[in-house]
Formats: sequence, structure tokens, C-alpha cells
Amino acid sequence: MLLPLLLLTACGPQAPQTSSHPGATAPPAASPSPGAAARAPETLLVVLESSGGVGKAQDTIAIAGLDGYARARTRFKPHATPWVLPDLGPLTPQLAHVANGRAYFVDGDGVVRSLGVDGAVREETRFPVTSPQQEVSFAVSPDGHDLVGAVVTLPAKPNPEPTPGWFPSTPYAMDVMIATSGGPATVAYHRTWLYGEHLGSGAQFVGWDTAGPVATWPSSLGTQGGGPHQWNGSALLHYPGGKPGSAVPAPGGCFMMDHLPNGVSLCGGASGGVQVLGADGSVQWIVGAAAEQGLYGFLSPDAQRVVMLDSGSEVFGRAGAPVALPNGFYHAGWIDAKTIAGQVDPSGNFAYVSLTNPGKVVDLGFKGQFVGGFTG
Repeated sequence: MLLPLLLLTACGPQAPQTSSHPGATAPPAASPSPGAAARAPETLLVVLESSGGVGKAQDTIAIAGLDGYARARTRFKPHATPWVLPDLGPLTPQLAHVANGRAYFVDGDGVVRSLGVDGAVREETRFPVTSPQQEVSFAVSPDGHDLVGAVVTLPAKPNPEPTPGWFPSTPYAMDVMIATSGGPATVAYHRTWLYGEHLGSGAQFVGWDTAGPVATWPSSLGTQGGGPHQWNGSALLHYPGGKPGSAVPAPGGCFMMDHLPNGVSLCGGASGGVQVLGADGSVQWIVGAAAEQGLYGFLSPDAQRVVMLDSGSEVFGRAGAPVALPNGFYHAGWIDAKTIAGQVDPSGNFAYVSLTNPGKVVDLGFKGQFVGGFTG
């Protein structure tokens, strides 16, 4: 949550319109609600949390309802933070995905597990992490059957620590591995490179579409701070069978902001403004002129709306005027086609806004990073 929190600081505190959880003293997402086994299908959301509080490594994943109560929750071994360069902090991959009604997550050893709404935890595979100088990312197919992962090894930190302007002469290395649920991972692709080749942190997997797993390639190596973004790279590449394949098509200079499992994408930054693209790269519709300079955009699951940061969080539809979301609410994605996840300033609590009542923020009273939503 570092980058969104930096954004809140940069924007300054504003008075949010909030609606507290019923009772105002509801437990956080970590507290399971009674009778969960007998529940009816409902809209659910997945969040990553830190048991140590804000700023500490994430070590908990939870499936919660829109009431803020957890339906399931489990801990995992946190990830080490690799050293990158004297003047850069790491841009680490996302740790969790939602697929087939389960929350999938990878721990600090590279073990991928999944959590069900019933609380059952299942080990899926392992993409071995054996050093604090390694980063791991993964993706899972929509049916949960297949997985792919990348383990990138960064050069070791010199002793004594160098000063800014130093660059490593030893190579970076990456293994891309494939597995089926419950089975071991095997290496499908290996590559090494030097700092001067500008491949950054290699491939970081972000999702899976109809053509297979998708990764940012190349992924940015590090950061000195800045605004929020969903991924650590601006171009997407398919890795069918764990090997580099075709790029997700986009107009030249239009960097990727979001990508749906059906292959529909959102890109921006080109002369054509912010565009929604079909799986073949054709322009499906153009986001309103007011959003031409927008960033941090997310497509709704039905690809009919985009939530984007301009002067504040706004929703742009395929038709009609944009909808400004309340001051102090900063989006992080879509829970479903009409519900936007985010956090509320100044508390930093997880919150959401429903487009059925876009003037109200529902503050769920806990802090967590949004992963995704589903009905289960």
C-alpha cells in the first residue's frame, strides 16, 4: 500500500463522506462472522493485510464480505525485501490473485496456496525462493488448474554498500516455471541479463487471459517514490507454456493500465488518450476527453466503465457524463461491475463505493490491500 499512501500524503487530507459499518465497532476483516458455513452466495472481496500494522510486511490474506467481516483468513510467511541499488527501492510483484472462487497467494518461500470461502487452505505448488535477493511472481488460470511463476535473482548487495551511481556487473537471472494444481513446478524458460540490457526485474506475472499467462516485460527495477500504479511495467507479454510469446496488442506509446481475463485491455498515454482495447488490440471505446491525462485506471469486469485518477477518483462510462467519487476516497479496483474498492483518507481504512449511491463511502474499518472480488 506504499504508493497509494504516498498519494494520499501528496494530495493532503480531505473530509471524506463515510458510512461506518453497522454498529460502528465491528471487528476487522480478520474476525470471521458466525454461521459462515450456512451463508448464501454473496459478493466477496480478497485483501492482503499485515499483522504487524501499517508499513510492515504483508503476512495475511482474507476473504471478506461487504459488511467487513471475514469469511476466511490465513497467515503466510512474509517476503524478504531485496536490495536493488543504492538509490532505488524495490518494485515487488503482486502476491495474490483471485481465480475459480478462491484466493491464491505466494509466501516468502515461493509456496503457492489457495484459500476457500470455507477456510480450507490448499497447497498448489512451489516456485522455490531460497534467497532474500529473489523476487517471485505467479499467475493462475481462471479454472485454477494451471499455474506459472517467475523467480528472479538480483545481484547481491556489495559490502560495504556502494554510493549512488554504482551499478552491478554480475548478472540478473530468471527461471519461469509451470505447474498444475497440486503438482511440482518445472522450469520452462531460463534467462540471464546484465544491468545495461535494461530488462529491469524481468517478468512479473499479473494475470491470465484467453491466450495464457500474462506478465509485465520488462518490469521496472526500482523506484524513488511516485504516484500509484497497478503494475511495475507498461507493456504486457504472454507466456504460453511458460515461454515468451506474443505481446498483448496496444497502439504505440499507449501503456497498459489494466487487462481482463477475456483479453480486453485499458491503456493510456498515447495521442489517442485513454482507450479500451479488444483482445486483438482494436479500439472498443475511448474514455471521455476529461480523462486524457488520467492515470491509475481500472476496467470494470464488464468493460463498460473505467475508474481513474484525475483531480480525484472518477468513473467514466461508455456513455454518459463521468461520476466523481467522494473526496478522500482513492480507488484500488473493482469488486464487481458496480462496486469500487479503495481506501479512505485520512484513516487509510479499506472502503468501497457503490455506483447505486456514488456519493457515499462505506468504511469497513480495517486496513488492507485489495486483491480482487468474486461471488461465492
